Parts: sequence; C-alpha cells; structure tokens
Amino acid sequence: MRIGFTSDFHLGFGVGKRRDEAVKQAIRAMQTLKKQKVDLIINTGDVFDTVVPRPEALRDAAQVFATCPIRAPLQGINRPDSSVGVLALHGNHERRIKGEVNPVELLEHLGLVTYLHNSGVVADGAEFFGVGSVPETYAPKVFQQMKIRPTTDQPSFFLFHQNLRPYVPTKDSLDFSDLPAGFNYYVNGHIHTPRLEKNLLITGSTVMTSLTKAEAEKKVWVWEDGQFESFTFPTRPFIHIDITADGQTPLQLVKRVNAAVEEALTAKALADFDESPLVRVVVRGKMAPGCRPGELVLRSLPEFGDAAVYFDKKLDTEGLTGEAGLETINISELTTDAFREVLKTRQPDLDPSILYDLLMREDWEGVWHVLTREVTKS
Repeated sequence: MRIGFTSDFHLGFGVGKRRDEAVKQAIRAMQTLKKQKVDLIINTGDVFDTVVPRPEALRDAAQVFATCPIRAPLQGINRPDSSVGVLALHGNHERRIKGEVNPVELLEHLGLVTYLHNSGVVADGAEFFGVGSVPETYAPKVFQQMKIRPTTDQPSFFLFHQNLRPYVPTKDSLDFSDLPAGFNYYVNGHIHTPRLEKNLLITGSTVMTSLTKAEAEKKVWVWEDGQFESFTFPTRPFIHIDITADGQTPLQLVKRVNAAVEEALTAKALADFDESPLVRVVVRGKMAPGCRPGELVLRSLPEFGDAAVYFDKKLDTEGLTGEAGLETINISELTTDAFREVLKTRQPDLDPSILYDLLMREDWEGVWHVLTREVTKS
C-alpha cells in the first residue's frame, strides 16, 4: 500500500500578487502524489487559511481534491465507514466551537474528504487515527488523557495538528511523550518546515506563509513498506536579502534596498523560472545617530514588476526613548494574558487563546458565541 502525506494548503491565503498561490501550490502537491500512484492521501490540517473560507477558497478546495480523486473501502473507527480515500483533519486555522461545522467537516459533506477528529479508519489493514487541532493551552492535558490504542497489528498512524517540542518550544507545546503510545508512526501538520525523524513525520506546508529559508523547499511524502520517501515539487523562487544599516540614514538605506532588489531580480538564475519570485528584504543593525526605525519607509516599486517584495526591519532601537525592546515584544502573548485576567472573574473556563484567534481572524460570529455560551475545552 502506498500512502501519500501532505498538509497545510492554507487555501484562501494571499492577496495581490500572491492571490492564487495557495491553490496553485496545493494542486502541485496533489499532482505529485498522483504521479506516485498512491492508494490513499492524508492531509494533516489547515486545508483552509480561515475558519470561515470565502466562496473562492471553497471553489479552490473542490479543484484541488479533484486533482487526485481516490476511492477506497474505509472501515470507520468512532465514525461511519467511508469510500473517500482522502483523509483530512481540521487545523488551528479551521477550529470552531464544539458542535459547529468547521470547513474541513464541510468538505466531507461535499464528498471530497473523509474527516477525522477523535476518530479513525482502517484501510487495507493499515489504521489511521486522527485528532484535529485543539487549543494549545489545553493540548498537553487533552493528549495525555487520550485512551487511544491501535486496534490491529497492521501499520498504524496517529495523525495530529499541534505545536511540538523541540520544533516549537513554547510552554504549551506538546512533548512526544504526551502523544498516545502504541502507534507505529506519528504524523503532524501545523509546523511548516518538513522533517522526518525516526517514526515522526512533520509533513510541512505547501505554500510559503512566513517567508523563511527553511520553508523554501516544498515536499510531499509517500509511505510504503515501512519507509517514508519525500518528493519535491515546484514553487515560486524565493530570494532572501540581508542588509546591514551600517550607520546610514533612511534615504541612503532606501537606495541600497532598491538597488539590491533590482539586482536580485535581474540575476541569470531566475531565467529558468516561469514565475516571478518572492523577495524578503531584512534591514538590520544601527542607522545613523538620531534616526528612528519609523523614518525608514520601504515599499515595492513598479520596477519590481510581478515580484512579491516584502520588507522587514530589525533595527537596533537602543537609546531611543520609548522604542527600546519593541522588537522582542510578543503581542499575541501580551493580548492573551490580558484576556485571561479579564475572563478570570467572568468566564474562567474560556480559553483566552480561542478568543484571540477568533479576533485575529475577524470571526465575529465566533466571538459572539464564545462570549455568550459555555465553551468546551477540547
């Protein structure tokens, strides 16, 4: 049996020059698996980029899963039997309140995937049990309390979508020891850089969302006879440009940045690519005395053409009143802690990270629900 693995399509991600990138990359991933003649495909979460996808993203999902339709007899575990050979979890971008339909669950109603959450299937002897994303604050406790074990002696896969140490070393990340014991293989989505270590597979994403070098190479995976093999597929070329301020003024730095981007876009190496590149420019270090980071204004120019150019300032603010330490502030943690204090006397059982996620996604209906009804932690 050949089993294909992919994850984190983030359909709906991107605007402007990146508007259709997520669907194009997801189709490439599915086409690559199709060429490998897989008997089953697993997607470990974040098919969509938002909890309430736009109609265009739902259309894109139909197009993506039509790329490699698979039918297979699946015996359900804690769920009905199915014949749709594409298994999918919900990720943190798709998580909704318990009892409400999330967009991956909707795809099952449309006959595009078999949705797994606290459930599994057996296919040709192999067993797959999936748990969609749960709030990170509760994840260690939820996973430690799981009473899940494989039901057959055949190859077994535990599928999940969470932060995991040491790859994401936050205080609420899972340890490998938190995962249910007894499975032959553990497959995680959520983390966008692909990795294979012993019996743990981190599938990685199909589209670059954070614009880091580690995300530049995209892969899908195929398991057969106890071994995983990776297959790369095309993506937009990625250019990373580092510029040190070297005590220069904002005007001098703007000229240097524009010249560096133009030089990179005319490089001969780009001639082999059909698509315009993604460019990330990082300006770091100290500017001229008395200059503040806010005075350095960087923007894309018409000369950059179809390239999607992004700018990141990591400038030293030492000695500037009111600006010292801003680079190290974690806004999400500060906001979540503030919510926790407010909710302590009003709704102590409400996970503040849920509220923060809903607000960041502008899911006002979800905000209303979590503030006006009891929320189940798992």
